[in-house]
Amino acid sequence: MPFPIQQQEGYVTRFNYGVVAGGHTLTGSADAISNSPGVAGYLLSGTYWINSSGVDAITLVQPVAGGGLAPSGGVFPALMGQDEFDVLFYALTAHAHTITTASSTGINNSVHIATFAAAVGNYIRFKAKTGIWYVLDSKGITLS
Repeated sequence: MPFPIQQQEGYVTRFNYGVVAGGHTLTGSADAISNSPGVAGYLLSGTYWINSSGVDAITLVQPVAGGGLAPSGGVFPALMGQDEFDVLFYALTAHAHTITTASSTGINNSVHIATFAAAVGNYIRFKAKTGIWYVLDSKGITLS
């Protein structure tokens, strides 16, 4: 059965599960962002405000390549590809936060760790493409 908007508008709608614009606050010391639907750290497009009282060692899942269906492994509908996801990590606290991907080439297809200099206002903005996070812009970040 088609979704109501598909019936009314007469075209197929592509639903990207996990695409939500807006802010997400990270307050832990080891926040994990994953592709597991229904968990608190589910990967969403938008801004991640790092507001932890100490260093936050963030683990960032690799995005799902493409725009086709991929198995989700849960009760949610199959996860759509995450190409073009845009995420911004912004430090609200002056600590040397890190973002680490599981793949050794998960960032820019060459590195997997982004380390923040300990200053409020440092940030890194990623765009997802073919299963890799590409840096669009950053301030106070060292890649390794």
